[in-house]
Amino acid sequence: MIRIFWRSAVEAFDCAAFICSCVLAGITAELAHKMKLREQGVNMKRKNGRPKMWSELIEYDEKDEDIKKIAREIKDKHRNIWVHPNLDEIVQYVRRMGGIVSSDAEMTVGFASAKALVPLDLTRQLLAKLYAR
Repeated sequence: MIRIFWRSAVEAFDCAAFICSCVLAGITAELAHKMKLREQGVNMKRKNGRPKMWSELIEYDEKDEDIKKIAREIKDKHRNIWVHPNLDEIVQYVRRMGGIVSSDAEMTVGFASAKALVPLDLTRQLLAKLYAR
């Protein structure tokens, strides 16, 4: 499953489907991280039986500080922007990434999506660390 999402993210990037690439990279990172934590015996559910959010798993269950740092960056700076799109957040994202903010919303989204290489590289780093253990 992880390979399918990762391959799809890279193919989307190659086809200039940058927003799709960002979302798929974030999903790949989340699924791979959850799978590794499950393999390590981490309880994936809260006491009330509901699944833990990725942010909870990062903060409370991940022990490796390097993995925590990369996972937080993927989740907070990239994945959340595209999974729950909001123009104001996208504008902040573009500014944070050093991009150009346009008065035209479509242009701003276009500039933001062109930064897709960053989450792809972060996901690659996370996968390398997860599978190096």
